[in-house]
Amino acid sequence: MIRIQAEDFSIDETVRMLRKTGAGAIVTFTGAVRETSHEGKPVVSVEWDAYEPMALKIFEAIRREAMEKFALLDVSITHRKGKQAPGENLVLIAAAAAHRRDAFHGCKYIMDEIKQRAPLWKKERLADGSERWIEG
Repeated sequence: MIRIQAEDFSIDETVRMLRKTGAGAIVTFTGAVRETSHEGKPVVSVEWDAYEPMALKIFEAIRREAMEKFALLDVSITHRKGKQAPGENLVLIAAAAAHRRDAFHGCKYIMDEIKQRAPLWKKERLADGSERWIEG
């Protein structure tokens, strides 16, 4: 399952879906909005935008690569768009495999590749009133 959506996601629902594969391991990564910027400044909110047609194609390519490279049985990628507050869910990567090692490595690979390749941008709104767009 590959999704870009404004609404929050359910980790439990995603894991239930992946259990149907008969996997011995399901590894999830949940990214959340941080309370501070990379410089340590308080964040009020972030707003995510994506070039969705391209991002979905890249997500699917990364999914296929990971499944092949790490013998994954299935993968789910969900990334939110729109405005979120600190502490809110942002991204969910879930990888199902026969063995935990493959699931862990596959999950890490997927997140790292998304950060490098997907056309995603975030606007940070800081407590001092400033805001800025940041790639991926």
